[in-house]
Amino acid sequence: GTTVVYSPVTGDQIPQGLATDGSGSGFSTSAILWIIFSFVVGAPLLFAGFRGRRLTLGAAVGVAAALATWSVIVNTMDNVGVSDTVLTACIFILFVMGFALGSLEMSRPVAVLVLGILGGLAIGIRIILLGNGLIVSDPDAFFVNWLIIGVCGIAGSILVLCKQRYGILNGCASTGSFLCGLGLDLVVNQQSGMSRGLRYLVDRNRFHVLDTVTNGYSPPMTTVIILAVSLGVTPVFALAQWKVFTHPFS
Repeated sequence: GTTVVYSPVTGDQIPQGLATDGSGSGFSTSAILWIIFSFVVGAPLLFAGFRGRRLTLGAAVGVAAALATWSVIVNTMDNVGVSDTVLTACIFILFVMGFALGSLEMSRPVAVLVLGILGGLAIGIRIILLGNGLIVSDPDAFFVNWLIIGVCGIAGSILVLCKQRYGILNGCASTGSFLCGLGLDLVVNQQSGMSRGLRYLVDRNRFHVLDTVTNGYSPPMTTVIILAVSLGVTPVFALAQWKVFTHPFS
């Protein structure tokens, strides 16, 4: 039979649609674009983010804009949905706009803070994605997952405000390792690994309830390994950049 979803408040039926999120399927065009994006943006941050000030800050603001755009679209689309191609295009356009804004000299203070926050969020999100059904799988305690992520984001902002050099190093290494890990996971597990976990974490759209409840999030072992390794190499690359790039952030 067909599963029907009803509103617990009004009792009205809620039509369910395709829970598209722009990630595509398999190695579709959208999926390949996300793989390329993850490595093109992530690798420079991971290996030499501290060296390229304007490019790094532009990337930070761009990633923040892309993440915010993706979250808003996924949670506000109706049951008809939006094609992966259109959604991906919208996100990339906002990334480019954010990149351009973040690379401006006048944006430097805010962009540095954004980089610090992203570094913390990237750590928190990966910790959350390690668990089956997220690290806190109880639906009644779902908010705890976001609480953990929020604490990590705040910690990243405090670090960059109090110890800017260390905060920037963490932001570069953490954001870079997250994106590279995402790119690798998309190659290995396509949309069943980190991609699925991110949508399960962020997507609270009432038109996607059936997909969220039915498919859930069960990370493959390779995804767990990629998450753990990407977390483990973050301080290694932060230390390496600290050793190699001894000049001020520029």
